Amino acid sequence: MIFVCLMSLALAVVLPCKLSATENDRIAFSADNPPCLENFVLAKNNRWITLSLTVRSPFDKKLKSLILNGVPQKITLEIITNEKKNYLFLVNIDRKIFTNSITHSIHYDNLKKLFVVNAGKKHPPLQTSSYQQALTAVSTFNNIHLLPMEKAQAEHGYQAKVKAEIVKKRMPFHLEYLFFFLAGWERKTQTYVLDIPQQFLQPNSKPTVDE
Repeated sequence: MIFVCLMSLALAVVLPCKLSATENDRIAFSADNPPCLENFVLAKNNRWITLSLTVRSPFDKKLKSLILNGVPQKITLEIITNEKKNYLFLVNIDRKIFTNSITHSIHYDNLKKLFVVNAGKKHPPLQTSSYQQALTAVSTFNNIHLLPMEKAQAEHGYQAKVKAEIVKKRMPFHLEYLFFFLAGWERKTQTYVLDIPQQFLQPNSKPTVDE
Protein backbone atom coordinates (compact mmCIF):
# COMPACT_ATOMS: atom_id res chain seq x y z
CA MET A 1 0.00 0.00 0.00
CA ILE A 2 2.95 2.32 0.71
CA PHE A 3 4.04 1.80 -2.89
CA VAL A 4 0.58 2.83 -4.14
CA CYS A 5 0.70 5.98 -2.01
CA LEU A 6 4.12 6.91 -3.34
CA MET A 7 2.97 6.35 -6.92
CA SER A 8 0.01 8.68 -6.45
CA LEU A 9 2.35 11.18 -4.82
CA ALA A 10 4.67 11.16 -7.82
CA LEU A 11 1.76 11.93 -10.12
CA ALA A 12 0.59 14.77 -7.90
CA VAL A 13 3.86 16.72 -7.85
CA VAL A 14 3.55 19.51 -10.40
CA LEU A 15 7.09 20.81 -10.16
CA PRO A 16 10.38 19.35 -11.47
CA CYS A 17 11.74 18.67 -7.98
CA LYS A 18 13.17 15.58 -6.35
CA LEU A 19 10.93 13.95 -3.76
CA SER A 20 11.47 10.80 -1.76
CA ALA A 21 10.42 9.10 1.47
CA THR A 22 12.89 7.68 3.96
CA GLU A 23 12.88 3.93 4.39
CA ASN A 24 13.85 3.89 8.07
CA ASP A 25 10.54 5.40 9.20
CA ARG A 26 8.34 2.54 8.08
CA ILE A 27 5.70 1.61 10.67
CA ALA A 28 3.44 -1.43 10.87
CA PHE A 29 -0.26 -0.76 11.40
CA SER A 30 -2.77 -3.26 12.68
CA ALA A 31 -5.70 -2.11 10.56
CA ASP A 32 -6.63 -0.01 7.54
CA ASN A 33 -4.18 1.82 5.32
CA PRO A 34 -1.12 3.62 6.68
CA PRO A 35 -1.18 7.42 6.32
CA CYS A 36 0.97 9.09 3.69
CA LEU A 37 1.51 12.53 2.16
CA GLU A 38 0.42 13.44 -1.37
CA ASN A 39 -0.50 16.34 -3.69
CA PHE A 40 2.71 18.30 -3.02
CA VAL A 41 2.63 21.82 -4.50
CA LEU A 42 5.36 24.43 -4.09
CA ALA A 43 4.67 28.16 -4.45
CA LYS A 44 6.46 31.43 -3.82
CA ASN A 45 5.59 34.94 -2.68
CA ASN A 46 7.69 37.98 -1.81
CA ARG A 47 8.70 36.61 1.58
CA TRP A 48 8.29 32.83 1.57
CA ILE A 49 8.58 29.62 -0.37
CA THR A 50 5.47 27.71 0.66
CA LEU A 51 4.23 24.14 0.50
CA SER A 52 0.73 22.71 0.16
CA LEU A 53 -0.09 19.02 0.60
CA THR A 54 -2.68 16.50 1.76
CA VAL A 55 -2.43 13.81 4.43
CA ARG A 56 -4.01 10.67 3.02
CA SER A 57 -5.75 8.18 5.38
CA PRO A 58 -4.91 10.01 8.62
CA PHE A 59 -7.54 8.20 10.69
CA ASP A 60 -8.24 4.49 10.70
CA LYS A 61 -11.48 2.91 11.95
CA LYS A 62 -10.38 3.04 15.58
CA LEU A 63 -9.56 6.73 15.50
CA LYS A 64 -12.77 7.49 13.60
CA SER A 65 -14.64 5.68 16.37
CA LEU A 66 -12.93 7.88 18.95
CA ILE A 67 -13.82 11.01 16.99
CA LEU A 68 -17.47 10.00 16.79
CA ASN A 69 -17.41 9.43 20.55
CA GLY A 70 -16.36 13.05 21.08
CA VAL A 71 -12.61 12.55 21.51
CA PRO A 72 -10.72 15.35 19.64
CA GLN A 73 -7.88 14.33 17.34
CA LYS A 74 -5.02 16.29 15.80
CA ILE A 75 -2.83 16.13 12.72
CA THR A 76 0.52 17.88 13.13
CA LEU A 77 2.73 18.65 10.15
CA GLU A 78 6.44 18.90 11.01
CA ILE A 79 8.87 20.61 8.62
CA ILE A 80 12.66 20.96 8.84
CA THR A 81 14.44 22.85 6.04
CA ASN A 82 18.19 22.41 5.68
CA GLU A 83 20.85 24.00 3.54
CA LYS A 84 23.00 21.31 1.93
CA LYS A 85 26.71 21.95 1.46
CA ASN A 86 29.40 19.82 -0.12
CA TYR A 87 32.89 20.01 1.38
CA LEU A 88 36.15 18.23 0.68
CA PHE A 89 36.05 14.47 0.14
CA LEU A 90 32.41 14.83 -1.00
CA VAL A 91 31.14 15.11 2.57
CA ASN A 92 27.56 16.42 2.75
CA ILE A 93 26.77 18.67 5.70
CA ASP A 94 23.22 19.83 6.41
CA ARG A 95 22.66 23.11 8.24
CA LYS A 96 19.19 23.56 9.72
CA ILE A 97 17.88 27.01 8.79
CA PHE A 98 14.11 26.77 9.37
CA THR A 99 11.58 24.65 11.24
CA ASN A 100 7.81 24.80 11.21
CA SER A 101 4.99 22.94 12.96
CA ILE A 102 1.34 23.28 11.98
CA THR A 103 -1.52 21.51 13.79
CA HIS A 104 -5.07 20.92 12.58
CA SER A 105 -7.71 19.49 14.92
CA ILE A 106 -11.09 17.82 14.54
CA HIS A 107 -13.81 17.47 17.17
CA TYR A 108 -17.34 16.06 16.98
CA ASP A 109 -20.05 17.84 18.95
CA ASN A 110 -22.52 15.10 19.85
CA LEU A 111 -25.20 17.59 20.95
CA LYS A 112 -25.14 19.69 17.77
CA LYS A 113 -24.23 16.72 15.55
CA LEU A 114 -21.48 18.82 13.97
CA PHE A 115 -17.81 18.29 13.22
CA VAL A 116 -15.61 21.27 14.13
CA VAL A 117 -12.26 21.64 12.36
CA ASN A 118 -9.63 24.15 13.47
CA ALA A 119 -6.86 24.89 10.97
CA GLY A 120 -4.93 27.61 12.81
CA LYS A 121 -5.60 31.11 14.09
CA LYS A 122 -5.70 32.61 10.59
CA HIS A 123 -8.71 30.52 9.59
CA PRO A 124 -12.15 30.48 11.25
CA PRO A 125 -13.29 27.06 12.53
CA LEU A 126 -15.20 24.97 10.00
CA GLN A 127 -18.47 23.44 11.16
CA THR A 128 -20.09 20.72 9.08
CA SER A 129 -22.35 17.72 9.51
CA SER A 130 -20.33 15.81 6.88
CA TYR A 131 -17.49 13.64 8.15
CA GLN A 132 -15.95 13.54 4.67
CA GLN A 133 -15.90 17.33 4.41
CA ALA A 134 -14.39 17.60 7.89
CA LEU A 135 -11.79 14.95 7.01
CA THR A 136 -10.80 16.85 3.87
CA ALA A 137 -10.45 20.11 5.82
CA VAL A 138 -8.38 18.66 8.67
CA SER A 139 -6.03 16.76 6.34
CA THR A 140 -5.37 19.59 3.84
CA PHE A 141 -2.47 21.97 4.53
CA ASN A 142 -2.22 25.02 2.28
CA ASN A 143 0.64 27.53 1.85
CA ILE A 144 2.71 26.30 4.79
CA HIS A 145 5.95 28.27 5.28
CA LEU A 146 8.87 26.23 4.01
CA LEU A 147 11.78 28.66 3.55
CA PRO A 148 12.04 32.45 4.14
CA MET A 149 13.25 34.26 1.03
CA GLU A 150 15.65 36.34 3.13
CA LYS A 151 17.58 33.16 3.88
CA ALA A 152 17.40 31.71 0.37
CA GLN A 153 20.52 32.18 -1.74
CA ALA A 154 20.64 31.42 -5.43
CA GLU A 155 22.82 28.46 -6.46
CA HIS A 156 22.65 27.02 -2.94
CA GLY A 157 20.93 23.71 -2.28
CA TYR A 158 17.94 23.47 0.06
CA GLN A 159 16.10 20.40 1.20
CA ALA A 160 12.95 20.08 3.32
CA LYS A 161 11.98 17.07 5.42
CA VAL A 162 8.25 16.75 5.99
CA LYS A 163 6.16 14.33 8.04
CA ALA A 164 2.74 14.24 9.67
CA GLU A 165 1.89 12.87 13.10
CA ILE A 166 -1.60 11.99 14.22
CA VAL A 167 -1.92 12.75 17.93
CA LYS A 168 -4.17 10.68 20.16
CA LYS A 169 -5.33 12.65 23.20
CA ARG A 170 -6.10 11.08 26.54
CA MET A 171 -9.72 9.98 26.47
CA PRO A 172 -12.15 11.61 28.92
CA PHE A 173 -14.41 9.83 31.42
CA HIS A 174 -12.05 6.86 31.60
CA LEU A 175 -12.80 5.85 28.02
CA GLU A 176 -9.22 4.60 27.83
CA TYR A 177 -10.45 1.48 29.62
CA LEU A 178 -12.94 0.85 26.82
CA PHE A 179 -10.28 1.51 24.16
CA PHE A 180 -7.41 -0.24 25.95
CA PHE A 181 -6.18 -1.64 22.62
CA LEU A 182 -4.93 1.87 21.73
CA ALA A 183 -2.62 2.16 24.73
CA GLY A 184 0.87 3.25 23.67
CA TRP A 185 -0.21 3.41 20.02
CA GLU A 186 0.74 6.15 17.58
CA ARG A 187 0.19 6.84 13.91
CA LYS A 188 2.39 8.88 11.59
CA THR A 189 3.66 9.11 8.04
CA GLN A 190 7.12 8.46 6.74
CA THR A 191 9.49 11.40 6.47
CA TYR A 192 9.38 12.86 2.96
CA VAL A 193 12.47 14.62 1.57
CA LEU A 194 11.82 17.46 -0.87
CA ASP A 195 14.54 19.23 -2.87
CA ILE A 196 13.61 22.90 -3.49
CA PRO A 197 14.10 23.71 -7.20
CA GLN A 198 16.60 26.41 -8.14
CA GLN A 199 13.98 28.53 -9.92
CA PHE A 200 12.36 29.24 -6.57
CA LEU A 201 15.60 30.69 -5.22
CA GLN A 202 16.04 33.38 -7.87
CA PRO A 203 15.28 36.82 -6.33
CA ASN A 204 13.97 38.29 -9.59
CA SER A 205 11.59 35.47 -10.40
CA LYS A 206 7.92 36.35 -10.42
CA PRO A 207 5.99 35.35 -7.27
CA THR A 208 3.37 32.69 -7.84
CA VAL A 209 1.02 33.56 -4.97
CA ASP A 210 0.09 36.69 -3.10
CA GLU A 211 1.26 37.48 0.42
